[in-house]
Amino acid sequence: MKLIIAAALVVGLAVMSDASVQAQQPSQASIEALLPDFEKQVAEGMKAFSVPGLAVGVIHEDKLIYAKGFGVRALGKPEQVTPETIFQIGSTTKAFFTTTLAQAVDAGRLGWTDPVIDHVPEFQLADPWVTRDFRVLDIAAQRSGLTAYVNDALTMLGYDRQTLIRSLRVAPQLGLFRSDFRYLNIPHVVGGEIVAKVNGTPSWFDSLKTSLLTPLGMGETTATAEAITAVPNHAQGHRFAEPPIAVPFHPSFPYALGPAGALNSNIPDMAKWLRLQLGRGHFEGKVLVSEDNLDVTWTPRVAMSERSSYAVGWVATATPRGRIIWHNGGTAGFGAHAGFLPDGKTGIVILTNLENGGMPDSLAMWFYDRVLGNPAVDNIALGAAALKTRREAAQAEAAGFVPGPLS
Repeated sequence: MKLIIAAALVVGLAVMSDASVQAQQPSQASIEALLPDFEKQVAEGMKAFSVPGLAVGVIHEDKLIYAKGFGVRALGKPEQVTPETIFQIGSTTKAFFTTTLAQAVDAGRLGWTDPVIDHVPEFQLADPWVTRDFRVLDIAAQRSGLTAYVNDALTMLGYDRQTLIRSLRVAPQLGLFRSDFRYLNIPHVVGGEIVAKVNGTPSWFDSLKTSLLTPLGMGETTATAEAITAVPNHAQGHRFAEPPIAVPFHPSFPYALGPAGALNSNIPDMAKWLRLQLGRGHFEGKVLVSEDNLDVTWTPRVAMSERSSYAVGWVATATPRGRIIWHNGGTAGFGAHAGFLPDGKTGIVILTNLENGGMPDSLAMWFYDRVLGNPAVDNIALGAAALKTRREAAQAEAAGFVPGPLS
């Protein structure tokens, strides 16, 4: 769940162009004409990033028009990935969370400007003023100014939700509140407690299941390690190595982070999710969330780069021929991307069984640029080069580490 900044920089490189060009409306035929070249990009990307398996879904005009699996569910085993294969989807979960916030606002149970401490009194930050002024909207807007990814590692040690929330009291306030982009996960745990409380449910996932998953027919989407391993057709996660190494499912990470990244899903279910977004809150004749409050989650809140801003559970990127609303996800062994063109009625989901090195975003940006008619960029090459640079820097840092004396 830590590739969001690097991915945004790659996106910025991919969309530089003459901003005066007018947008075009994609058709199903134009999208289907791209698919042979898209599949070549999939093959190149899997090779460049050493991805064992991948599943893709393309949505257009309220319909899943393309769904396909590539590669294997686990390296060294013959079982193939299919569209129905279950993957961890990491931080793409965040947009599910913010939609449950929007639904609670629709129902009058919550306000976007409610102080968080009015709902969760134990919420406390190092700065008393920020604590008092921290609003529901701020929970998922990534502009708290706290240290990026602060205290996430506590989940690997098995600490519970309340301990994670209390740990924010000692989180350094290094940036400016509501001015600096700082990517966090634990505030979403606080938000999950609020949603469960106002809806009268045992947990955030229970609220999600009632208000979104069941109405959307997302019956394969779950939120525990036990649930994903119980499904025969599930992918095995892998981490970077030569060749990639299988990663066992951990009972706490990412599952202890709940609304920040706990969901497991597949292409058919995620396609329904994007159909709801493209339908601006409507799904098969039902209104599940108002367009006004859904739009709150798409609206930019803090700049990440020249062309990308963090919204509320989504990233909003401006391109010469249209905007993209998207989010990526990365866990210890999986990488994901879910996004859509709100003015082009088209979306894409990419799920991989390798920790996120940027391949899902690179492939998605190739797709968006071609659908929109933006200038062509070799996104896979850009993403692979960026990954190589990051890995070399990490290796150099590790090689230069000098342990301190033992007392």
